[in-house]
Amino acid sequence: MLKILKTLFNKEETKECVFIHIPKCGGSSFIGLLKDSVKLNKEKTNTATHLIRKVGNTTIEHVDFSTIYRKFRKPQIFNNAINTNYLDKELFMLVRNPIDRLYSEFNFQYHILNGKNGNPNDAIISS
Repeated sequence: MLKILKTLFNKEETKECVFIHIPKCGGSSFIGLLKDSVKLNKEKTNTATHLIRKVGNTTIEHVDFSTIYRKFRKPQIFNNAINTNYLDKELFMLVRNPIDRLYSEFNFQYHILNGKNGNPNDAIISS
């Protein structure tokens, strides 16, 4: 992990990083810290973290929120046999206890996305 952090925050380092953002695992906080460490223009500073695709030398891969299925946008990252584009990059993600993550996801969708009132964007309630 220390090697990845040095790569992320070392301005001399040219190796590209890919951050796989798993929802409800601290990724938005991490992206916020990454944004703070890199000088961004005002427009990018105010962009919501789930819409940011790149900060410095770090590409950010998100879940696709355009459908109720919310699948990961780039599953081929994990299959070296069909995709060699990521072999020379540092891949990393933040993970969390699965029960805590599910509890947090449920609360987010039920209360924040208004799933308790039947909002169709709430995948947990509507599935």
